[in-house]
Amino acid sequence: MSVSAMSIPTFAENNTTIDEQLFIDTAKDAIYDYIVERGEEYYTISDVSFNDGDIKYESDNKVSFETTATIRQKLKASDVEELPYIHGYLNAAGISSYADIQKSTDVSSVLNENATVLNAERVLKVISDRVDAVNEYIGEETEISMDFYVSINPQTAITKDNIQLNCIDSLGNIVSTDEYLLPTYETMYQSGAEELTATIEEISSTVEPMKNVDNWSNYNRIAARDYARKWWGPYTSNYNPAYNNYVGKGGDCANFVSQCVYAGGVPIHGGWSPDSVAWINAASLKNNMLQYGYATKEDAWETNAGNFAYTTAGQGHIVLVTLNDTVTLAYTAHTTNCKDQPFTQANINGGYSFYIIKNF
Repeated sequence: MSVSAMSIPTFAENNTTIDEQLFIDTAKDAIYDYIVERGEEYYTISDVSFNDGDIKYESDNKVSFETTATIRQKLKASDVEELPYIHGYLNAAGISSYADIQKSTDVSSVLNENATVLNAERVLKVISDRVDAVNEYIGEETEISMDFYVSINPQTAITKDNIQLNCIDSLGNIVSTDEYLLPTYETMYQSGAEELTATIEEISSTVEPMKNVDNWSNYNRIAARDYARKWWGPYTSNYNPAYNNYVGKGGDCANFVSQCVYAGGVPIHGGWSPDSVAWINAASLKNNMLQYGYATKEDAWETNAGNFAYTTAGQGHIVLVTLNDTVTLAYTAHTTNCKDQPFTQANINGGYSFYIIKNF
């Protein structure tokens, strides 16, 4: 779950008060309904827990509070190819089922006729690795967190219909709950097909055999993901004490992501080391990873757990992707501290750029 700063109560001029517990309970019921409806097509929700901030009486005739909902969910799909993204991904390669991935002839048939056998094998490996990564989510519960901002006019009855429900995004902005609605089946299917088609074109257009790069080959994205989940917070006292803390000194987001990818195996190099500008500045970290060949810019839905995303919004922000089951794409970060929080639709559709540390 993510933890935002507790609000200090202020009071409207008319000192109107409400039944605060009834407001909180009714708001949580509304949030629970939203969460279940949001995931109904793809997930079974097993539990939703809350971490509430203080009630705030605002000057514009509004009463509000913030809460973080931690959601335990499991994909309803019993087979990986039931997921629309993977369905489109496999169909683009002429593969009808997960078992067919071992049949290289299915992959070769969609490659350019000038493609080398080696590159056909590379395509097969990319497909196998991609589907294997998603297959790990089948039958397993995952946990995500969502931050909500809830408000009501104190002159109205406390009912679900009168409560205004919004979310809080990665930069602390209050946004519509629509930003967190899941993509449609058609959108996910198309994204999967486009990803595989682009990958085939990229690999098959390579004339020379593609070389392995040691740092990519040795990268352990799961180790990076697990580091993020261990040291995310919720408080600065929960940060890894082996590193300096940059909260209040420009922010700790890049410092945290640097620690994560270092834990995953990216070695100290070219000006990138603890406390260097490339280590603690979001834009510099992203640029360094690209400059030294440790990362490539990719599509959002192609970005597996253990890779990273960057936005220029605000003063710049960088986060570690820690969940991608092809339905939910979520991140873990510092400043603001959060664990497995979904990206908004705006984040995915251009608000963030996404980067993968990988090897074809």
